[in-house]
Amino acid sequence: MNANPKKPLATRLTIALLLAALLVLPAARALGGGMLTGKWTVTLSSIEGTGQDIEDTLSFDKTKFSSEYFGNKGFAGTEFKGVETPLVGALAKFSATASSDSDGKLAWQGSITASAIEGTVTWTKKDGSEVTYRFTGKRQ
Repeated sequence: MNANPKKPLATRLTIALLLAALLVLPAARALGGGMLTGKWTVTLSSIEGTGQDIEDTLSFDKTKFSSEYFGNKGFAGTEFKGVETPLVGALAKFSATASSDSDGKLAWQGSITASAIEGTVTWTKKDGSEVTYRFTGKRQ
């Protein structure tokens, strides 16, 4: 036989690396709760530097997202989309869009690591003007 002893080792090494990648670096999975589920106390600050900071409570319940502050302005809870990476120092990212018949649209984007949350929300008002806030906070 004319077998190359290095070839089986290279094949086994390749297979081992692929299996390790599948175990250590799993694909991001869709959120159905997970890291975001619960309530988060956040402070919103206008990135334009205008107005006062806003204290808010964000709530995630499986696929529903709501803002207490904007809920009082007529923005009902809405579905959110998100992904979670189940690794050490895990990270979850989310986005949500909420609408109000009288006050326009909110576009939320954010991420969390451990017990901290941060992101932005852009409020497009009925007259077309926009205000963007940066938010940071922690789990309640």
